[in-house]
Formats: sequence, C-alpha cells, structure tokens
Amino acid sequence: ATVNLEGLHRLSSFHRKEVLAAKRVGCFCCLRIFSPKEIKSGCDVRGSIENKNKDRRWQTAFCPYCMVDAILPDRTFGFRLTKKLLIAMESRWFGRLQRRSMNSHQGEKNG
Repeated sequence: ATVNLEGLHRLSSFHRKEVLAAKRVGCFCCLRIFSPKEIKSGCDVRGSIENKNKDRRWQTAFCPYCMVDAILPDRTFGFRLTKKLLIAMESRWFGRLQRRSMNSHQGEKNG
C-alpha cells in the first residue's frame, strides 16, 4: 500500500490529543523515534511558541531534539511509524538526506 505523504503531513499539526495518546512519536526532520512524554513545547492555535507561564497548551508539538514541528504519532491515524516512513517524509518535506547523499557521491567522483 502506498502511503499518502501529503495526508500524513497534514496530520503533523494540531495533533495534541493524538500525540499524547501515542506510545511513540517520530520526527521526520531529525528522524528520531521517542516517547511523547519527552515533548516539552509546541505552538498554540495562533502559532505562537508556548510559554510555560501561560495557560495555553500547544496544539502542534515541537521535537525535543531539533525543535521542528515535524512530529507524527504512531498508529493513531492508522499507519505504523517506522524509520523508513520518517525518511520518506524527510525526503519529501526537507530533502536534506537526498541532497547530502548527492553531495557525498559528487565528492567521491571529484576526489
């Protein structure tokens, strides 16, 4: 079955309930998989960074490792969170791994 990357990307925001209910979450920016208990901040509905002194709670989680809002909860939306899926999402939305790979191959040819 083909995964709809655009559909999954839409699920990476305004997902507080799903993230907190998940056993694991993954970041498709830094490719880490971790417990949602590690998430300490995010954006609220208006897009401002959560301030611990305010009552507002984040609705879109920030990764605790890279501080990017690229978090997907495992199984909540009917998909299984894997490193392969995170790599596909990173490739589609950030493309750094693809560029890094291309640059390393060019370096081998030039070296």
